[in-house]
Amino acid sequence: REGETPLIVVQLSKCHLDASQTGPSERSIDPRVLPAMEFTCSDTKYGQYYVGESKIVATPTEDSWKITSANFNSMTFNVSATADWKYSNSSAIDFKFNSVDFGQSMERLGYPGTFDDGTAEASGHLEWDDAFTKWLPELTSGSVNFSAQAGVVTSGSWTDSASGASRKFVGALNYETLLNRLSVDVSDVLKSGIAFDRLGGRANISNGIIAVQGAVLIGPSVDIAVRGTTDWTTKQHHLKAGVDPKIGNSLTTIATIFINPATGLLTYLGKKVFESLEIDIFPLQYEITGTWAEPDVELVDARLLAPSDSN
Repeated sequence: REGETPLIVVQLSKCHLDASQTGPSERSIDPRVLPAMEFTCSDTKYGQYYVGESKIVATPTEDSWKITSANFNSMTFNVSATADWKYSNSSAIDFKFNSVDFGQSMERLGYPGTFDDGTAEASGHLEWDDAFTKWLPELTSGSVNFSAQAGVVTSGSWTDSASGASRKFVGALNYETLLNRLSVDVSDVLKSGIAFDRLGGRANISNGIIAVQGAVLIGPSVDIAVRGTTDWTTKQHHLKAGVDPKIGNSLTTIATIFINPATGLLTYLGKKVFESLEIDIFPLQYEITGTWAEPDVELVDARLLAPSDSN
């Protein structure tokens, strides 16, 4: 009808897209001409990412084409998001991720053998000064938070038995080469993967530069923390990592920061906790440089491995 916003309704039983054919578009699209849209699909997959049932609702507003809700539901995880494609040609997205079985969720997302079990949640805000269809890492700014509980970083995620996609994922998170190096320095704690009580991290992003305020793993056999920057565009690391293998029954370094002395319980891994984290308090300290594909991990301080004064 005249004066009403056009509405396109799409209902599919299956939608599998080849990611290699759906990269950033060079076509110029004016978001002012886009109609309202309702898209639903019972079986959705984008490249390696199987996201299950999907529903997306979008509508034009006075200043943007707005995705008012986007939901993806599988057996083990849910992703929800909202987004804006401004008529001034800038874009933004807010998202949340929740998983009741992080290991199974990572397998469904195309990263098998990286994690076992655990629950997880993540949230973030990303924005870039270009069309929604022209997202590029070097244009992106924002922040991302992640936390997981009661799972295992599997030993296969950093060994030759891991799939190419899994090794790429773990390598991008700075784990692969660090864990390979740790398997030499403190081999006993890594024989069957790393169980964790808490795994979390916070990062701020500015034009593709990811500032890792703190990525922390707290487990029964080892504690690990990572801080620094990594470049999303050039795939270059400038990071420091602290490691505390739990040898003996003494209170570990990280426990003095993260355990509430009144309750004896692990505190919430929030922003203030990450900002207070210092790598130089750890008995094993590493520098991570080089590229995501071939990072270099150098042991720069090894108080734990130093000979005892009594020997």
